[in-house]
Amino acid sequence: MFRACFASDATVLYMGKPSRSDGWEGLESFFRPLFDGPAKTGSPPYLTIDPIDLQIQLMENSAVVTYLLGDEEAERTFRTIV
Repeated sequence: MFRACFASDATVLYMGKPSRSDGWEGLESFFRPLFDGPAKTGSPPYLTIDPIDLQIQLMENSAVVTYLLGDEEAERTFRTIV
């Protein structure tokens, strides 16, 4: 299911700790810790993603998705998915 959401040559740039992940294997290794932790425990804390100011711009064969994450305004971070 995860791979169906991304092109096989997708790239993720993570600004929190400057790094880059390429392709399905790179994306899976990057995201697995985020999703495995909450899934393995079966109890809180669950992984909750509540995007703020979500915008989706559709183009012919693609889309640009931008949003903010974070509880406190000072801690919010900007995210982009193409």
